[in-house]
Amino acid sequence: MRKLILFFALIVICFSCEDDNDTSMKSSSGIIRELQGSFYMYGTHTLESNTGETLYALSSSSINLYEFNDMNVEVKGNLIDGYPVDGGPEYLEVKTVKLNE
Repeated sequence: MRKLILFFALIVICFSCEDDNDTSMKSSSGIIRELQGSFYMYGTHTLESNTGETLYALSSSSINLYEFNDMNVEVKGNLIDGYPVDGGPEYLEVKTVKLNE
């Protein structure tokens, strides 16, 4: 009986662990803009502050960022190794997008 209780306790512990606690995930809010010509040329979009400062270059293999052009959002994702280059911003692979109200 003790083994059965221990087994169920381990299952509960395993399923209670979530990826949202991943410390490598970055979160930031701003306005998504489609990347136009730039000197650094990586990413498909940028995340800009309300003052127009570029916070991150963005891309996503799972989310269509074009659907969020010119919208105020919160993005979460992982920094891509090897960036920034050529004086550009950090490069974020976006995993989630949430509209800000």
